[in-house]
Amino acid sequence: MNNFIFSIFLILVALLFDDKLKSAFCHLKANVSSAGSFSIGFDGIMYFAQNDQGEKTEDATPKKKKDSKKKGQVSKSKELNALAGLLTIIVVLITLGPMIMKSLQEYLISSVNGASHIILDAKSAPLILASGFSRVLYTVSIVLIPILVVGIAVNIAQVGFIFSGEPIKFDLKKINPIQGAKRIFSTRMLFEFAKNMAKLTAIGLIVYQYFNSKKDELIITGMLSEYQAMEYMGNIIIGLLFRIAGIFLVIAALDFWYEKWSFNKQQKMTKQQVKEEYKEMEGDPQIKGRRRQKQRQMSYNRMMSEIPNASVVITNPTHFAVAIRYEDGRDEVPVVVAKGVDYLAQKIKDVARENGVEIIENKPLARQLYKDVEIDQYIPVELYQVMAEILSMVYNKR
Repeated sequence: MNNFIFSIFLILVALLFDDKLKSAFCHLKANVSSAGSFSIGFDGIMYFAQNDQGEKTEDATPKKKKDSKKKGQVSKSKELNALAGLLTIIVVLITLGPMIMKSLQEYLISSVNGASHIILDAKSAPLILASGFSRVLYTVSIVLIPILVVGIAVNIAQVGFIFSGEPIKFDLKKINPIQGAKRIFSTRMLFEFAKNMAKLTAIGLIVYQYFNSKKDELIITGMLSEYQAMEYMGNIIIGLLFRIAGIFLVIAALDFWYEKWSFNKQQKMTKQQVKEEYKEMEGDPQIKGRRRQKQRQMSYNRMMSEIPNASVVITNPTHFAVAIRYEDGRDEVPVVVAKGVDYLAQKIKDVARENGVEIIENKPLARQLYKDVEIDQYIPVELYQVMAEILSMVYNKR
């Protein structure tokens, strides 16, 4: 029991003893004065400032998670697989146990009865061994195949389908003694040690208490027939496995939570890393800004170059200006080739005057065209009549 309590204590230490606190404590300790008081000072402030800049406070981005998964870095609980395997064994023993026992009993009886009629020589020995091996392999496969299938299903349920060669690639860091020592004394290894100690202690106590409570019943098994004794021992084993499964359930739940917490902590990113990743995905904001500015300039130049080809410019007259082009044989209906407001509207009118394009004032029409029609789009049907009148007036003036 003392070992069990000590193991739980180690688990709590593993969860609470953080590297950041450890380094901060060491730094503060170095600043303790001989009088027994301490001061952080400028160096301490700079230490915490630098530490805060590089601190991983941001949750992993979807891209970081996707890249980690490609490398085989996922959160997975081995204890959950162990629990699933143990429960599979229990189900197999309960459902197929009688059939397995009967099959083994028939094989043993037939082997004993036929032993007196078999002549053991170089020809018969391999056949006898092959027959025995096939029977054992058949019996074992009945248990192993379900465990294998359930294990694969649990892995897929935890992490999905992953095909990655990264974990088996040769890496000099894996054989670095310094890195190896860090891993040995890391929080994860401390947690694994405490978890295994707690598991072994708890299982040992359960096995001892269970068989101690059944000792009187086990004595009478010698009075039972072989089949009854095997059946009774099977029930004893299933009962013990159920109790062990309860311990595995608690440990698997704790391990599953710890693996998720530890993995998410490892995957955290600094603010700078998030910014760099954003730049990689979306591009540098300054470059994007210059690109958008260049696109706007190109669009502006193209728009202004179309104004000399316009048939008329509709204004309101100070704020809005919309240039309309309609050429017989080229345009099916009038099309907006340029539009602007305030300063841009004034520029449109200046270019129109320079090129002899008629400017007509119509406040409602100018506002509606600017609001509803984009550049290089045809005017809506409801404006055909009023636009036809304006174009007719412009052509008459010419």
